[in-house]
Amino acid sequence: GRMGYITSNTWLDVSFGEALKQFFLDHFKIVAIIEHDAGVFEKAVVDTCVVILEKAEGAALKKEREQNTVKFIRIKKPTDIRDLLKLIEEATKDYENEKIRLILRKQSKLEVEEKWGNYLRAPKVYYEIIQSPIMTKLGKITKVRRGYTTGAEEFFYLDADKIRLWGIEKDYY
Repeated sequence: GRMGYITSNTWLDVSFGEALKQFFLDHFKIVAIIEHDAGVFEKAVVDTCVVILEKAEGAALKKEREQNTVKFIRIKKPTDIRDLLKLIEEATKDYENEKIRLILRKQSKLEVEEKWGNYLRAPKVYYEIIQSPIMTKLGKITKVRRGYTTGAEEFFYLDADKIRLWGIEKDYY
């Protein structure tokens, strides 16, 4: 069967969403992930996305999941639902017009650590860069980690009073 899942879109880009991504990759063919530029749900206070999944559980269906093409769809302007459904069912290549952008990715190429929201929101040049054979993700050649956090924002971020008190020239703040 198929399932539609409406949720906040934050899980696409943050570490707490990695377990959900892994669950989807292991148990479903991800048919589509759809995001809207304008709020579709009037009373929602968070940005949302719609995920359409098709059950494909177990080792026997692993190859089927890996061969699946995920459709990342960004709806930029109101679109007829029939056009959207046709795009989901029939798309075979990336597509963009003034209303919709569609990016296709093999499910086997999706990594839980990557920001899936990039497929919905990043500019076209982003895809050209990441698909270049001369590009390598920094994490593949070195360990990437966040630097130290001091918590001393008042030292690093100056307000107008401190700038005047210390006579800091405009070119330096």
